[in-house]
Amino acid sequence: MRRGIRIIVGALLGLALTVGLLVGVSSAALADATATTWVAGVITDANGTPIDGAVVTVFSIDQSNQRTVVARRTTHWGGKFVMRSVPVGTYSLLVTDPALNNAPTWLNTDPGAYVPASFTLTTDGLWVPLAMQPGLSISGTTTFDGVPQQGVRVCISQDVPCATTDATGAYTLRGIGEGYYKLVADPVGDQPYVRTFFPSYTESSSYLAGPYRIDAESAKNPWDFTLQSQPYIGGTVVTEAGAGIAGASVCLGESCVTTGADGRFRMNVDLGFHNFQPLNITAAGYEDNVYLIGAGMQDAVITMTASASTPPETPTEVTGTVPSISGKTKVGARLTVDAGAWGPAGVTLSYQWYRNGAKIKGATKSTYKLSWRDVRKKMSVKVTGTLDGYATVSMQSNRTKKVTWR
Repeated sequence: MRRGIRIIVGALLGLALTVGLLVGVSSAALADATATTWVAGVITDANGTPIDGAVVTVFSIDQSNQRTVVARRTTHWGGKFVMRSVPVGTYSLLVTDPALNNAPTWLNTDPGAYVPASFTLTTDGLWVPLAMQPGLSISGTTTFDGVPQQGVRVCISQDVPCATTDATGAYTLRGIGEGYYKLVADPVGDQPYVRTFFPSYTESSSYLAGPYRIDAESAKNPWDFTLQSQPYIGGTVVTEAGAGIAGASVCLGESCVTTGADGRFRMNVDLGFHNFQPLNITAAGYEDNVYLIGAGMQDAVITMTASASTPPETPTEVTGTVPSISGKTKVGARLTVDAGAWGPAGVTLSYQWYRNGAKIKGATKSTYKLSWRDVRKKMSVKVTGTLDGYATVSMQSNRTKKVTWR
């Protein structure tokens, strides 16, 4: 009998211990679960009038200033909004007005600040009574060679919708908050001008383009752009007697061109002010040459010295031509390389694609499909010819136009 009682008591103790362990596991699991909370409030204009239809967004912003949307709501019923099940954490909150009557307004951030203020969201939740700042408008025109340009996208901030110029080259940007900005005009499609920063700077010299302060007074000024043509460098490769050398290879980094029948070359490149870069020039029967070329130099004369060595009667290296690229430069399209003529017979060709001169890992076929990573980048391809007993030769194509979304 006593032995039976001991067995029953032991079983009960074991059951109690098991239940206790299960409760402990459950408590630990609950403790590890992500806590959520709420954000709510009312959005008004500077005069205290509620704004219906305003968009309230909670972002997490990393050290590189990249935003990730955590929650988003639109105000209604007297400017009110409610966000539920928002994870606790540190965030920034932005309110935008799709009607563009009010400027994008960050919570707890002074107008014009470069970096928005952050706040810590706890399980206690957050009530946000936020008054939006009034929106400013600026207007101007875009011209190229003195002619107004239609269809140019003019942008000022990722929080303010871009404007598109009309038939007179005019644009208006609305809903701008007081602060410092850089304005940029972007060509759409194939145009004779390039991306231009206000009032007339290309990419390499955009550091000179402001930032400019926009406030109630400066907004009255005309914000006119003078669009810039494609920057390039160029010149002529000549013999010591001054005759042009046809077929010479002129390379700036990975980008190469071949001189024409008159020895002339041109490379579309945007070098910064006082920026000198080395050109590497090679031509059959001449010593290799290196020439420092600067921004805007379009009449360089590069003299080649005849090679002292006698070329062998039979080739010792693979021969090839500068490849070309065909296909539309838009996301989703496929680029194809035309390798040109290579020799001797039996040569094997391999390919490597580049994005703005940087090698694209795994892009080693004769075609390349453009993706979102290539937007605003210029593409090129290097073709390498190999054959046993011959020196390997690589030829680099010219860069394409910038890749666009459509």
